[in-house]
Amino acid sequence: MKKILMINTVGYGQNGIVSVCANLCEGLDFHKYKVDLVSFYDIDEQIFKKFENTHTKLYVLPHRKTELKSYLVQLYKMMKVNHYDIVHVHGNSSTMIIESILARLCHIKNIVVHCHNNNTSHAFLNSCLKPFFKLSYTDAVACSHLAGQWLFGKSHYSIIKNGIHSHDFIFDTSARMEIRKKLNITDELVLGHVGLFNQQKNQEFLLKLIKQLVQKDISCRLLLLGDGELKEQLMKLTYEFNIQDYVIFLENTNDIPQFLSAMDVFVFPSKWEGFGLAILEAQANGLPCLVSNFVSDDVNITKDLIYISLDDLDLWIEKILSLDLSLRYQQSLGNIKKIREVNYDFENIVQDLEDLYNHSR
Repeated sequence: MKKILMINTVGYGQNGIVSVCANLCEGLDFHKYKVDLVSFYDIDEQIFKKFENTHTKLYVLPHRKTELKSYLVQLYKMMKVNHYDIVHVHGNSSTMIIESILARLCHIKNIVVHCHNNNTSHAFLNSCLKPFFKLSYTDAVACSHLAGQWLFGKSHYSIIKNGIHSHDFIFDTSARMEIRKKLNITDELVLGHVGLFNQQKNQEFLLKLIKQLVQKDISCRLLLLGDGELKEQLMKLTYEFNIQDYVIFLENTNDIPQFLSAMDVFVFPSKWEGFGLAILEAQANGLPCLVSNFVSDDVNITKDLIYISLDDLDLWIEKILSLDLSLRYQQSLGNIKKIREVNYDFENIVQDLEDLYNHSR
């Protein structure tokens, strides 16, 4: 049995990397792999529940960003004591060198670094570390070619796609009616977004979008699922824009498929994006998806994504108002079939990871 240490360096809010880690931990054959997962003190209860049905052991350490020294000391001790065969680090930048070096100091032979994005909020530090970073790991993995080229450049890397349990996201009319009733929504046009509240995900753009729709007397609502550092700021903006009655903030939840069913349009205006797992989930639900032109084409499974520049708010509005919102269930079934055909379903992703682990030294 191989012992795996999985580390998510980005944190444990409502983000795609958490879902990927949870799916991988759930899917790996626990007769062949024993997986430990590092989490941080601020892990959300709903996120914690994602791992309850897995055989993974969670280790809660000080936060990497705010208590780096304590984090390093405890992580080093953990690696030293448990004698892992593989350390698998998930992140967005060359700062994953921190965990890679610790693993080398503990004589761990197999170090996998896994890139999930095509930009970072600490670009200067990333560029400084990149030449040394490439010497620190044994295997490089990316969620898309866009993410791989951005972090690893011409160095070799493998693609392990971000997969989902596609049939969990099938459009559900009953869930749609229940959620909309609970939120006091009747016939309004419902836009939705799932993701961390941060600069990358760019929810402020969506507030400007809903403001314009309200000014055009369009009966609408905006559902924002997630949490994050900008939540309070965004909530204040709804009052500044006088749209507080049109925007609904929803905490981290494990009921994302039900909330997707309650939406009419999925909007994703990221300023950068390595893949965008939430977009894949929205497609499985049959939602029309409007995304920024910074989103990777790898996630355009249905070939129906509508890419729009963030500089053209009017075009976003025009496209939203011109969408055909009928035949949602049939669209969902067709999209799930396409997702499975191109191997973005959960089972295929787990097999790719097991193949990588099995070829380790």
